[in-house]
Amino acid sequence: MATNRITINELKNIILEIFEEVLEEKKKGGLKLDLKKGALHKTLGKPEDKKLTKVELEKAAKSKNEKTRKRAQFALNARKWNKK
Repeated sequence: MATNRITINELKNIILEIFEEVLEEKKKGGLKLDLKKGALHKTLGKPEDKKLTKVELEKAAKSKNEKTRKRAQFALNARKWNKK
């Protein structure tokens, strides 16, 4: 029975290729996100032109609905981006 084994050098090469691909994506502008704009506003019953407060987002992050929790946590994390 033949087994397909790879050597450590082959494994290193595979890892390096994947790492280089990730670096290329990052140089191009990062990973693409498929966001549903306004979905969290709609779920929370607030118009899109009004900003969600931190308190509202923290409350939504504790929701029973998993999608709402994830969207709220993403919004909380996104608030921290690009602040100088």
